Amino acid sequence: MLDSELLEYIFSRLTKNGNAIFSQDEIENWPSHMFEIFKRNHLIQLAEPAKSIECDGCEQNCIMPVHTITYRNNNSVHTFISCDKTYDIGRVPVDKNRLVKWQITDEMIANKLSQMLGLSTIPEKNFRENTWTLGIFRTKKHTTSITLIHEGSLLLSLAGHKISLLELLKFQDNELILDKDEITFLIDNPHDNNETSEERRKRLKNLVNMEQAKVNKGFLKAVAAEERISVPRLKQIVYKKI
Repeated sequence: MLDSELLEYIFSRLTKNGNAIFSQDEIENWPSHMFEIFKRNHLIQLAEPAKSIECDGCEQNCIMPVHTITYRNNNSVHTFISCDKTYDIGRVPVDKNRLVKWQITDEMIANKLSQMLGLSTIPEKNFRENTWTLGIFRTKKHTTSITLIHEGSLLLSLAGHKISLLELLKFQDNELILDKDEITFLIDNPHDNNETSEERRKRLKNLVNMEQAKVNKGFLKAVAAEERISVPRLKQIVYKKI
């Protein structure tokens, strides 16, 4: 899985209340450097341990409750699943590390964005609209408020633009980077029409089809350059719903 694909997946897991829970089993499937980047940037934290997990006692892989017994004589802890599906399984030992769960919230993301933008204010959540006001960002030409919006994925709203956060974040030398140059460009070129994600997808698809009809081998590159996005991101928007 590419870093950008994992980031897209994480954003898609955020629920309406701005919370995403990941099991230790899931985390272990992430590229190790990505987990370290999230920890270092305070974008992930431990959540309440799992009370049920997928049992590996047989091939059925049932989701089963986990039981814990502490033996007083030696203070040892025994964690297990008690199988009631078949007569020959009984207790299935569970590695306690499998109970570890991790949490990512939109509040963590909002705080990190505010820090990356150099804003002095603490992000404020509008629970009714499910948005976070990050603060006021100033360029040499304009000043505008920047808002984090949760609409299926995460968007930034600024100067009349709505742009996917996936287009503004990238990983470079094991660090998470925010494209402040693009944010400055958008603020200095305000847009009056708040285009929805689906409207944008259709518009970009039409542009791609038009360029392709010209027998232009670099049709994706041409459209991406015009839209000031990368070719991989253009492919994500056009060929997949965002």
